[in-house]
Amino acid sequence: MSMQEEEIQPAEECYSTSTTTSSSSASFLPLLKMENGEEHDGGRKGIVDELVNMFPKWRLHSIWNGANDITPVDTTRKKHREKTMVLLNSALYFDACILSIWDDRAGPKNRHMWVGNTKPAETLQSRLLLVLPKVTICNELDRDHAKDGTPAMKYCRLPNEGFELGTFVFEANIDGKMTCCAISLVKQLEPHIIHDNFKHVEEKKLSNFLDLYKICQERMSTLVKKLFIMLKNYSTDEALVSFTNDLAPFLRALPRTLTTYTSIDHLEQSAFRLRKVKGSMELLIEHNFLARCITCHLMTAGRSVVIGKNTDAVMMMMHTLALFLPQRDRKSICWGCSDGSYYPDMMLQVVNNSLDNFGPMLLESSNPSSVIDLDNMLVKQTPTRERFISLKSNTSAFQTNIELVEKKGAAPLVTSFLAQLFALPSQCYIPLITQFTRHLARTALALMEYADTQGATQEHPLSQTRLEAIKKCLNLENQEDLHMVVAMCWKLDEDSHARILGEEGVREDQVTSHFRGHF
Repeated sequence: MSMQEEEIQPAEECYSTSTTTSSSSASFLPLLKMENGEEHDGGRKGIVDELVNMFPKWRLHSIWNGANDITPVDTTRKKHREKTMVLLNSALYFDACILSIWDDRAGPKNRHMWVGNTKPAETLQSRLLLVLPKVTICNELDRDHAKDGTPAMKYCRLPNEGFELGTFVFEANIDGKMTCCAISLVKQLEPHIIHDNFKHVEEKKLSNFLDLYKICQERMSTLVKKLFIMLKNYSTDEALVSFTNDLAPFLRALPRTLTTYTSIDHLEQSAFRLRKVKGSMELLIEHNFLARCITCHLMTAGRSVVIGKNTDAVMMMMHTLALFLPQRDRKSICWGCSDGSYYPDMMLQVVNNSLDNFGPMLLESSNPSSVIDLDNMLVKQTPTRERFISLKSNTSAFQTNIELVEKKGAAPLVTSFLAQLFALPSQCYIPLITQFTRHLARTALALMEYADTQGATQEHPLSQTRLEAIKKCLNLENQEDLHMVVAMCWKLDEDSHARILGEEGVREDQVTSHFRGHF
């Protein structure tokens, strides 16, 4: 056999079931670090042996222990275009994250894999890896890929192989050549789902992955674009290992979102209800501060971080803010983690960290965020959406800080809403909160419709005269009120912020006729 034939094998030949362990890989087995930092050479090391035996054609390159803590295992390249693997020293919801590519001579093939510290299912090796490159790559070769690395997204189930996957397809420089790539988040199907052929199965069991996949889409799009830049500037192995520092924290955080919190009685544990309960006086939040928190929360379309040492007060604030989120967004709540990590994909979360450290963190998010510091009674937020997006696009290597703006005043809409709420019995709280959020949504629809009828675009937004006129008609002359409604606008339509904020009179009969159709 020639050297070329030995180095590049057809895709089907890359998956042997042999359990022979290479001596070079075994000699590199390191001590693994526990999540608390202690070294351990027992059970955690066992997974390394299992991976080497299960995937003999793959090279275990390194182990990720935490942020910027990567332990090399076997960094010696034995073949060009060799399949590599990184072990994430953490439990994951997904069985694996796999990068597949198109090779002009070998066809679709797997190139790299990230796995957690639990043994993958045997069918991952014996079934899925045989078909995954074909499923994810072959139908994408004619796609007009985005030049900035933005991936195309698709979801599929493979019942014969026993897996479901969410795939992100893009074109990047792999091993010195631009080629079609696909990163797949892989999860094994539950046995009863396979055997029942998806019949008579509860919808909830089938939708767990889909709910999580919707959360993944936004974050994975950003991560893939970062990988695209890394692959352009570094060797493939270097880029993939470095990319682990971005991918691993995200994959590790996903299990925290699996519990559906929509069934929780947020009202019963909120600042609204606890004001009525005897013995909870120490948890009371000052009225004006609560109004500022809700204002800022709504100005960033429900994306907020809560910090504080008093766990009861933090949880009360979380439940209070959750009442202003739609049901679908309540699935994106992270109720806190011990390592102080910030998860950009969560709508609402507790982060055990200092307010001074949030500048670089919040820039990872795709949209503006609020930070509520209960210890110091401070409410801050990132700049407005257009300014925030501009900062992200102008940031070199995504590593710049961002200045948080303190909010010292509350929106009149929120202040009057709270005054009305506390004057009513608690049985009326949920209907009133629902009415309030619907009022914001309907006002947002009216504002967007008016901008469209006036022909406003991102390049030519509403004139200042027309903007002032519509603000007066909609009772949005206060800036906080306006920005709450505009936040609702860009949540419904991402481009609406640029069309609205920026331009001669509005006829009141136009707005009135619009209201007749929506209210």
